[in-house]
Amino acid sequence: MTLKSAYTIYLKKSSRTGIVWMGLFLQLLSIPFFMNELWVTQQLPMLCAGPIIIALLIGILKLKYKNSNHLVFILDYLLIAATWFAMPEFKFMGILFLVLAWFDRKQFQQQTVEIGDRIQFKNNLTKKEVNWNELENVVLKAGILTLDFKNNKLLQLDIDRNKTSVTEQEFNQFCQNKL
Repeated sequence: MTLKSAYTIYLKKSSRTGIVWMGLFLQLLSIPFFMNELWVTQQLPMLCAGPIIIALLIGILKLKYKNSNHLVFILDYLLIAATWFAMPEFKFMGILFLVLAWFDRKQFQQQTVEIGDRIQFKNNLTKKEVNWNELENVVLKAGILTLDFKNNKLLQLDIDRNKTSVTEQEFNQFCQNKL
């Protein structure tokens, strides 16, 4: 069922710090395993790929602290996942890097809140719909969207004012009419 949206609220992007640190930790953890595989197998393709992978890891680490394109990070995770899958053991680490790439991709998608007949959160890890009868109050003030639920839960979201073109007074009046 498509939702007829009266307002689209764009949320500020959340911090990627957790994903970056987890990726950094797993990449550094991977280096000894890759080097051990190179030493044990002594295969020429792996011997050639090893220094390239390590150089890429170091390059990625340098790029992470610059505002570079996020596709580089996803490709880094996919490359490391492919390397783990090529090794005879610890294939679950490849799956872990694929999941990390998926989370990193999701983190860069614009998160929105569609407000109309219902309130729908889009492009989050999970999609959620909220009916108006579940809410006590909805207010947009000073760049913060506040949803006060009847079960005493409160949700406050930072909106991206550059992308959201909503006047607070008009929006708040719409919400009061829906409540």
